[in-house]
Amino acid sequence: MTKRRKPRFEVHRLTHLSYGRDRFLDAEGLNISRTGMLCRTTDPIDVDARVSCTLGTPTLADEWVSCDGKVSRCDQQPDNSYEVAITFNEIDVAAEPLFAALLHD
Repeated sequence: MTKRRKPRFEVHRLTHLSYGRDRFLDAEGLNISRTGMLCRTTDPIDVDARVSCTLGTPTLADEWVSCDGKVSRCDQQPDNSYEVAITFNEIDVAAEPLFAALLHD
């Protein structure tokens, strides 16, 4: 049984994460919903760490969606990458139309 409240959509997009003091990491977005996203990183991020995410949209080449959230889980994978689940706290209001396009709303 799943705890998900909103449907998830596969994205497979470059995602920029920033967290901690001046720590930046590129990640691959795997799926996204209105409440969070799952991404793959090369480095672990502590659970409960606050992160800012910038995600490229699938339809608009130079448009980005920005969201703030916190890490709800970080699981090491067999290939030594990490799947990082982020729960959103805030989505940039100016990016709402882009976010809607990303989620096919």
